[in-house]
Amino acid sequence: RPDDPAVRARLRALAAGIEASASHPMGTAAFASILFAPVQEPSYGDALDALAARGLPVLLNYGDDDPWIVPFWAWRSASRIEA
Repeated sequence: RPDDPAVRARLRALAAGIEASASHPMGTAAFASILFAPVQEPSYGDALDALAARGLPVLLNYGDDDPWIVPFWAWRSASRIEA
């Protein structure tokens, strides 16, 4: 949950990591490549919905200390595929 103090602490750490990466000499080029990358088709959410609609088993493996996928996003993904 985003209002959880532990989540807030991880978000602050993530923001510090992003700031450090952005200040790297190649940071601007790296972020531009992410921002201007082609849109994924199907989208992540659409792919999850399609798997759920077909009743296919899905394993989402996220860790509490994952710096990119905080528990809220893992929960949000899991909620799209619950049977």
